Amino acid sequence: MVKTSVYLDDAVKVELTRVAELTGLSEAELIRQGISLVLGQHEGGRSRITQTFENGSLVSSIDELMEGFGR
Repeated sequence: MVKTSVYLDDAVKVELTRVAELTGLSEAELIRQGISLVLGQHEGGRSRITQTFENGSLVSSIDELMEGFGR
């Protein structure tokens, strides 16, 4: 992996922290998943997310979890 920095609006950071706590995923992992979703939209709609929760279920509710981001 390569380290990078991203500036977030205060409200986005608050929501990111909330979703991280809700899902048990790190903020960094949520950001990586969000980037993968965007990149997937530019690859014929295929998402490259392969991260799973500890119970093995695929991340399928990302839209619900990310609701309100960037607003």
